[in-house]
Amino acid sequence: MRKLLLPLLAAAAACAKPAPAPSAPMATVTLLTTIGDSTTHIESVAMFGGKLYTTSWAGAIYEIDPAAPTPRVVGQLPLPKGCGYLGEVADSVGDLLIACADSGTIWRVAHDRLGAANFDPKKDAKLFITGAGHANGLTIAPDGHVWISGGDVDAMYHTGPNGGKAMVFAEHFSPLSADTTMPVRGYVTNGAAVDSHGNIYTMNTGTGTIWRLEMLADHKLGTVTKVVESPLLLGADGVVVGPGDTLYANANFRNSFAKVSPTGAITVLASDSTNPGLFHFPAELVRDGKTFYLANLNFPLGANSGSRPGASIVKVTLP
Repeated sequence: MRKLLLPLLAAAAACAKPAPAPSAPMATVTLLTTIGDSTTHIESVAMFGGKLYTTSWAGAIYEIDPAAPTPRVVGQLPLPKGCGYLGEVADSVGDLLIACADSGTIWRVAHDRLGAANFDPKKDAKLFITGAGHANGLTIAPDGHVWISGGDVDAMYHTGPNGGKAMVFAEHFSPLSADTTMPVRGYVTNGAAVDSHGNIYTMNTGTGTIWRLEMLADHKLGTVTKVVESPLLLGADGVVVGPGDTLYANANFRNSFAKVSPTGAITVLASDSTNPGLFHFPAELVRDGKTFYLANLNFPLGANSGSRPGASIVKVTLP
């Protein structure tokens, strides 16, 4: 998301803050940890073996133990010119897949190399997927297929479990918001998730839309369905699937976290208005049962205007 947002930060600080979203007192929110300093940006969070992983835009890979949440740098990615690291996911053996937006590539780091004293970015970060233009959100389906959202490219990509050249699964389904004052409007396919039927979800940040892409046999696209479009989801960024195919999503521009039923009913579970000072432009998230960990990207936009405390991860626990 960096490519579009950085030039607009100064202008965006003057944007009016959205009205507080209706909220339900159904979540406990705490600050888990801060990452780096006030200049650090993180957009991703993954989980494996009870540990959290996030990667800064500068390519530093952090490991966080929620029980003792002091971040530890466990690796460093090579930084292609103009790249920013966005989505991240852990596979079934704990290897990390990390998206580099500007090069449209996905890097893979073996779990057993994380934290190694002789970690070498040139050897330990392997180019795994190419051709996923402006790669943003990542998810891995139960069959090992990797799904990649295009961010400010109106496309959803995929590869088999062995990576390689990304293939377009769906495109030209998520139109750009007409609101030219909204700095994040260009992110028309943001986040990626898969439900119990194998259907793929992604979101339009500028319109607050969630899309369901039907999965047919042989990974072919079926019907594209608008699950919901709402001002409550303006800034829709990260999305995960919970029990009963309920969706949980961050809205970065609103500084909020919501659940969305399969029929599109929205419940705002937590926001900056109910938890002041904890949400700072939340981007990707990961679920661990009834606990969610949200990566605060830390941009002074929308409901987060004027705020710049640093990147962080917050813990949200449902009853």
